[in-house]
Amino acid sequence: MKHSRSSQTGLFHPARFFTNASRCFLVAASLALIVEPVAAAARFIVSGSLTSARSSHTATLLLDGRVLVAGGTVFPHALHSAEIYDPATKTWSATGSMLFSRTNQIAVLLPNGKVLVATGATSPAGYLSAELYDPATGVWSATGNMMVDRRHAAATLLADGRVLVAGGYDRTGTGLTSAEIYDPATASWSFTDKLNRSRYDFTLTLLSSGDVLATGGSQVYSETELYHTVTATWTLTGKLNTALSLSVTALLVDGTVLNAGGFSQSNTSSAESEVYDEQTGDWTLTDSLAIGRHFHAGALLPNGQVLVTGGQTLTTCGITSAELFQSSTKTWVSAGNMRYRRELHTATLLLDGSVLIAGGIYLDENVSRQRSVLPTEIYTSR
Repeated sequence: MKHSRSSQTGLFHPARFFTNASRCFLVAASLALIVEPVAAAARFIVSGSLTSARSSHTATLLLDGRVLVAGGTVFPHALHSAEIYDPATKTWSATGSMLFSRTNQIAVLLPNGKVLVATGATSPAGYLSAELYDPATGVWSATGNMMVDRRHAAATLLADGRVLVAGGYDRTGTGLTSAEIYDPATASWSFTDKLNRSRYDFTLTLLSSGDVLATGGSQVYSETELYHTVTATWTLTGKLNTALSLSVTALLVDGTVLNAGGFSQSNTSSAESEVYDEQTGDWTLTDSLAIGRHFHAGALLPNGQVLVTGGQTLTTCGITSAELFQSSTKTWVSAGNMRYRRELHTATLLLDGSVLIAGGIYLDENVSRQRSVLPTEIYTSR
């Protein structure tokens, strides 16, 4: 997951602000940065505050256990700032800023410990740009330009250390089928086989076989497909029973893939969950979430459970609810409530097995305005 540790765990955080899926965006007039916490279960503990409000950002676990948060949005502006969370001190500190402001970008931890960030740039000079963050120096540097300018794309780290980026849409809003691969050894991008269907607001999940599963997305919703790394080709595979975009997906310990929640073709927040079996190519409906949601965030826990937090529902923009998917029984149980209402936030698994919840927004119904959430919190199952 959004998107993040997604490249290493098969977990995707859908930090994708697609306007017709959000009532909050349409009514927002301004931002307030500090909000009051709500009552919550003890397993969510406040742990520091961001130095800058942000949503639709990326959060990447570094090799040393710290977390890099970069870019995102403070409505209506995209950000180029970045900051670091240190779990040893439970504090945030600013680090070097990106070369370009970005929102809804992709971020992937490379085997050498650097972080690749691309897509989502908001200035013409940065449309094709990609950049690398070096945790040793706290400095960003340019790397090879992408082949295609894309927004709301998906990415994953391949088993050989290269990065696959696919789909998204262009400056005209046209969905893309193109895909490309970044090679850290040459610092360059090259085209690979095209998706069978154009898609954005979707997920890429690295499977146990080394192939990659593309799930859902706007324009496509139900159709999924596989990228075969040996042949560098895409083939269609099973269809989702419930057509969705903006879902959370996770590679489970048994090699199957969970797809949970999302935004449906009927313009509703879905509670449906399904599991994909690579051996059969089939999707099977499983237990539903207690609350339908999109713009939520998820994390695969060391015990094989999947934590889903926050999001937007049919009636509420930014919720506190959290749920746990039990892999052994394929059922959802309550994980209590976060301290703060959030959507378009991140959930990042830390080295000690806890989860860092950062950023996001919610709609203050009293004044019909978005509010950003600066305080961050830690989920622990202990």
